Amino acid sequence: FANRNTRNHWTKLICLWTRSNQAYNPRLLAMADFTLEIVRNIGRSLNTDHTLETFRTDHKLAAVLILIYQGRSEPEIILTRRSASLPNHAGQISFPGGNVSTKDQSPVETALREAEEEIALTRESVEILGILDTTVVPSGFAVAPVLAVVDELPPLQPNPGEVDEIFSL
Repeated sequence: FANRNTRNHWTKLICLWTRSNQAYNPRLLAMADFTLEIVRNIGRSLNTDHTLETFRTDHKLAAVLILIYQGRSEPEIILTRRSASLPNHAGQISFPGGNVSTKDQSPVETALREAEEEIALTRESVEILGILDTTVVPSGFAVAPVLAVVDELPPLQPNPGEVDEIFSL
């Protein structure tokens, strides 16, 4: 994060996904130096046993990986710009992730599988912290955001059929 405004955007992002202030104090978080340890502390209060099944009858199911790593001066988050040729969400900025497969046993499995397919992220390098509240988006998807960290970012490679660009904030 280059400045306090970016850190405040981060705080808002986490607040939006969690819809709760039980895990942390947003005012304190916005004033603190944002570190991976703060992210891990947030993760300690998150659910890791999460299902999307309650959303199955009315929504398409998906999971995304909110991957945080230690940047040069502060933690950064990985985002992608989806391929312009995709039928859904073409060219949009997104977290790595996608549709739940019948083989996926959990949102964590979906998020890791999709991140591996989209950006060549190796599962072994990822520490899963938990799953934030599922959010229904206007396109009809129920999305389970999986919060994760890596101590050192491994080399990433965009899958040209799915991702045009990988970047971080």
